[in-house]
Formats: sequence, structure tokens, C-alpha cells
Amino acid sequence: MSVAFITGCPRSGTSILGQVVGAHPDVEYLYETLRWKAPPPGSHRLTAAHVVPMLAARLRHELEQERRGRRVIVEKNPRHSIQVPFLRAIWPGCKIVHIIRDGRDVACSLMPGIGNDDWNHLVPPNWQALRAKYEGLERCAHFWRDVMAIALADLKRKPHCEIRYETLLDCPRATIEHVLDYLSLPWTDEMTTACEQITDKMNADTPGLTPWCRNDHTKRIGRWRENMTEADQERVLPILEPTLRELGYV
Repeated sequence: MSVAFITGCPRSGTSILGQVVGAHPDVEYLYETLRWKAPPPGSHRLTAAHVVPMLAARLRHELEQERRGRRVIVEKNPRHSIQVPFLRAIWPGCKIVHIIRDGRDVACSLMPGIGNDDWNHLVPPNWQALRAKYEGLERCAHFWRDVMAIALADLKRKPHCEIRYETLLDCPRATIEHVLDYLSLPWTDEMTTACEQITDKMNADTPGLTPWCRNDHTKRIGRWRENMTEADQERVLPILEPTLRELGYV
């Protein structure tokens, strides 16, 4: 059984990428099927140390039941961005597709999910401190920085496929071809149709829209220029800048 996971910090484009790859006729696409509840004050962070034989056997069996004769099972789940060692301990040959997005845009997109009183995204190890100390865009900026630190450290010098959200929107066919090559899947007519739906503009038919989306920007790439005031930028950009610089965004 070939298994692949699409992951990335929440609001980084995992849904768009998953929908397109999931349109492939050889793919059994799972939308956030493997979920482990993190009871307060827990965390969704999982490593190889959390894997025991009985759990591994159960999860392998559960995933196999979802295959339905397809060549590849692809699950999309942002929570896995802090669970890569756990996944690889259970499925040693699994493939990881990691999508990265400009942290300035991610911080704006995270606002409905964690910027206020509720916490409706993945739970990193330091989530309680973030919730107690920060609010609004500052909390979202720290969240992106800290989730990315875990994800990048787990994936460093490990085989995986990294793509950029911005490249997916600007050059969808080339980006999806790259992902399919990594998954050893051929291009099909379904991929052409799916790629034609990808756009930088915000509208009701845009793939990947969720309840967390807000109608307060016209474009996805660089939305922070519409969403952040000058005061916001003064507070938030210094938090994001080291990671943005590491990733080549500034």
C-alpha cells in the first residue's frame, strides 16, 4: 500500500492541494481522517516515541480499509505538520508533501480560528502560553512561527516534497506535475480540469474555501497588505521575519 500525507501549517493551502491531488483517479483521498484528540492541556504533537505496536497495527489496518482498490492513499491534515516522526514510525515508506505559505498571509488567515477566544486549529505544545500571552494577529504570528519551527526541524534532511502555496496558485500545472512525479502518478485529464480551477482571486467558487475564510481581501497571495494596518505590521512582522527570511520570503 502506497501512503502519502499532505501537510502544512493550518491555512497554508493544504485543502486546495488536497482537492486537486484527490481528483486523480488512482488516488483515494482522505480529508483529515486520522485524527487524535488532544485533551487539555495536551498537544497534537506526536513523535516516534508515541508509537506502540498495537497502535501502529490498528492504524495501518484502518488506513488499508480506506484504500478501496486505489494505487495511493493520500490524506490531507494540517495536524500532521507536527506529527511527521509519528507517521514515519508507523508507515516507514510514506511520502510527505509539505506546503509552505508566506507567514504574513497565514497569520491573517488564522484570525477566525485562533485569533480570538476560541482555539479551532491544531494544538502545538506551547498553545496555552500563546493563548495566555498574546491575542489577535500577534498570537497567529507566533503560532505560525512555532509550528513551522517544528515542521522544518522534523523534515530537515529527510526525504519529502516541498512546494510553495504561491507557486501552486501562480503555476498550478507545473506544481501539481511535481507532486505527481513524487507520488509516482501519471498526469491525467482530471488533473488538467482540477488545475484550471485554481486562482489567486477570491470568489465563492474558489477551491479550498472553509468557514475560516473571510471576505476581506481580493487576492490570496499578499493578502496581508489588505488585512494588516501599519500598526499591525509594526507588531507582527518582527515576529515573522526570521522564519520568513529563512524561507526566502523577505
